[in-house]
Amino acid sequence: MKHRFIFGWAILLTLSGAAFFSWGKRAPFSQEGTVVTAEQLRPPQAQVPTIPETTPTLPIVPEPLPMAVLIDDVPFTVQAPFASWANPLFQDACEEASIIMAEAWVNQGLLTPEGVKAEIQALATFEKKHFGHAIDTSINDTAWLLGEYYGVIATVEKDIKIGDIQQAIALGKIVIVPTDGRKLKNPNFKQPGPARHMVVIIGYDTKTVEFIVNDPGTRKGKDYRYPEAVLYDAITDYATGDHAPVTSTDKVMLTVGRF
Repeated sequence: MKHRFIFGWAILLTLSGAAFFSWGKRAPFSQEGTVVTAEQLRPPQAQVPTIPETTPTLPIVPEPLPMAVLIDDVPFTVQAPFASWANPLFQDACEEASIIMAEAWVNQGLLTPEGVKAEIQALATFEKKHFGHAIDTSINDTAWLLGEYYGVIATVEKDIKIGDIQQAIALGKIVIVPTDGRKLKNPNFKQPGPARHMVVIIGYDTKTVEFIVNDPGTRKGKDYRYPEAVLYDAITDYATGDHAPVTSTDKVMLTVGRF
């Protein structure tokens, strides 16, 4: 009787072990009762994208662009800091004034009338040494002056559209453009305005459809607003020289970033 009891327990244990083994081999279930495979149970492996060595690191462009941007810490100066408009040096100092504003912004400097006057004179001396004059400078030579004289990196872009200017501003850059100042129709200019004029674009506003600039051609030029179509139409590159005829219609800009 005792042997039968032990034998019965042995059979019961054998059957229980078989049932346990069989259950352990089954695929587990999700809460919904769907079978989850062993492959699905494995932790996913991180996918590391392969980036070609030649691929440049590009800035991230906000999408969509903000409706309005103003880089409001760009120092302003008029090109004739003591209203010396009769002096030919200051009459033609829009490029120098634009360069000085850009450099002061990059290096977080302050501008004073005395300091700007001295800087324009120093830049003019440098230009005379390299160009033979200190009158008009093309967009390429303006970029060269920023780099050579101040060590500020500037990038020239060609065939630009209104959206290119807005995109640069949205990325935190300031934009310098050469213009036909007569097309700007600024009431503060001595009419009809300068045929060759450079301004610093520091913002845009899509609600009012305007660009916001620091215009060195007038003492009222800080945060001055131009209709975007008016400013864009006025953009044209001109040659380095002594009031050389403007034959180009190229839409160009120079961008400067702080970092």
